[in-house]
Amino acid sequence: MEEITKDTTFKEIVEIYPITIKFLQKQGFECIVQGDPIWGTIEEAAKVKDWRDEEVDQLVIELNNLL
Repeated sequence: MEEITKDTTFKEIVEIYPITIKFLQKQGFECIVQGDPIWGTIEEAAKVKDWRDEEVDQLVIELNNLL
C-alpha cells in the first residue's frame, strides 16, 4: 500500500501499519475488537461518528504523516 486514503479499511491499516493503532484509538476509533480489526473504511467509521469531510481528510493526512 502506498498511502492511506479515506477508502482504506481498518483491516489493511492494522495489518500493514500497526503503528497507527494507538493514534486511531486516541481519535476515538476502536480498531481492534476481540483481537480482530473492525470492518469498514476510515470514512465509514468517521461518518458513524458524525465527522465532517474536512475532519476525515485531516485524519488521513495525519495517518500518512505517521508513516
